[in-house]
Amino acid sequence: MALDNPRLDFIYFRFLFYALLNRGLGDAITGAAQPQITRANLTRVSIPVPPLAEQERIIKLLDESDELRKLRTQADRRTADLIPAFFHEMFGDPALNPHKWPKTTLGQACQKLTDGTHFSPPPAETGVPYITAKHLREQGLDFDRDPTYVSPEHHREIYARCDPKPGDVLYIKDGVTTGLAAVNRYEYEFSMLSSLALMRPDAAKCDSEFLCAWLNDKAVKVSMLEQMAGAAIRRLTLVKLKKAPILLPPLPLQKVFAKRVTEIRELEAEQTASRERLDALFQSMLHRAFRGEL
Repeated sequence: MALDNPRLDFIYFRFLFYALLNRGLGDAITGAAQPQITRANLTRVSIPVPPLAEQERIIKLLDESDELRKLRTQADRRTADLIPAFFHEMFGDPALNPHKWPKTTLGQACQKLTDGTHFSPPPAETGVPYITAKHLREQGLDFDRDPTYVSPEHHREIYARCDPKPGDVLYIKDGVTTGLAAVNRYEYEFSMLSSLALMRPDAAKCDSEFLCAWLNDKAVKVSMLEQMAGAAIRRLTLVKLKKAPILLPPLPLQKVFAKRVTEIRELEAEQTASRERLDALFQSMLHRAFRGEL
């Protein structure tokens, strides 16, 4: 079998790629201030070079495993599009308001709208979780990937004014990722930096999942970003957030949407577990291939 893959006389480039991916290049990197891989160091990296037929077999197996990961990623992207698609299907384009939903302001739709501490507390090795804009991603809050903490003493001071609860919507109002919202699903207490706003919907008017999807809508985000002020660091102020308009469909319809979001989030959790299994499988096959066990 001839692979559609360029090679030298003795090695396929794709086999070389997998070999370097498996080995890592930590010992080929030099420099502290500006780490770099030098040609001299790279030439000292040793990798196994089996016969071309064996390289073909290994490449085929690893390509097949990697293809499964790519298909999983493609499916994940399609799932990520479901929530905004359902939002527009049920409520229409916020910029056009085709259903003529009544309009109010975020300040009126929320029973609480505030932000985190404006004075960064000193970091602590352990303590109470401290959540900033870096923990808020398109998939939601993700504290565990890069945890940061504050002391219980600083937490009590911050929490007295800004007390995030499960179901609150957190919203990035400072910096390059301004305009991203997520529902807080953490049951434990944490402190917040002022780059995040806390919005606690009035349960008689607005559902958390609806509010989150509203804020994440592209048209709404554009409108909100036009309100940003500041030169060095652009931000949305609490005053402007409270005055920002929001359409409020009937609460029962919002609840139907929230139920669909919950179902999608459960699907996303299953897909995440599947992706982690596929990643682990690929890494296992990669290591086994270069130990001669594949």
